[in-house]
Amino acid sequence: PSGSRGISPRSAPLAPPLSPSRPAFTLTELLMSVAIILILVAMVAGAVSAARTSAKVNATRATIDKLNTILMTQLATYDSMSVGIPNPLPAGFKTPSEYRSWYIRRNLITGDLPNCWADVSDLASKKTVADGTPSGTTCLPLTAPQRSYAAIFSSRASNPPSPVSEDAECLFMIVMRGGIADCLDCGSLRTSDIGDQDSDGMPEFWDAWGNPIGFVLWPVGLELPIGSTFFSGARA
Repeated sequence: PSGSRGISPRSAPLAPPLSPSRPAFTLTELLMSVAIILILVAMVAGAVSAARTSAKVNATRATIDKLNTILMTQLATYDSMSVGIPNPLPAGFKTPSEYRSWYIRRNLITGDLPNCWADVSDLASKKTVADGTPSGTTCLPLTAPQRSYAAIFSSRASNPPSPVSEDAECLFMIVMRGGIADCLDCGSLRTSDIGDQDSDGMPEFWDAWGNPIGFVLWPVGLELPIGSTFFSGARA
């Protein structure tokens, strides 16, 4: 009717905004993503492994360098050592220098730097590796290191050390147990890896992989310090 309030039509509800379409990943895309992740993981793992290997190599090289310095320092001292020359010379020796070089090689070096328990056993038996010469030389005087080795070996008379890692065990004994290193600074070696691979009670220096560091006294092709007279004589 005229003058009456009109009824406005109900407003229609607003429609929700349209969201952009979001297509799903395809199987190919998922596989490619997984492959890329695996490649990245492999690269990171390889880098970590290489870094660890490099660290082990450097640590082992540092230990070997320290040991080599100690042994070469000791080896260099023999050139100036005084050797008593018997008069007359024992049979088989032509000159005093020949006897001196033989004595240094066979009695001093091989006795002070043994790399097998057989040589240490001879020292403990008050023999030396110079015994059995044509002249009948016996019981050459033991040096201070040799007496230390003999005492260590004698203390194991009821349970002698195993020959399995004898070169590495002798090296540890030479450096750390009253041998040539008494007059040298070996404190840095106390932090090196040390173990007993064959569980015979005689420790060894180990590399970073847990292997004993071996020791060869007279390797083939050995280069002695310049001017050394160890081989000036004819006798081996």
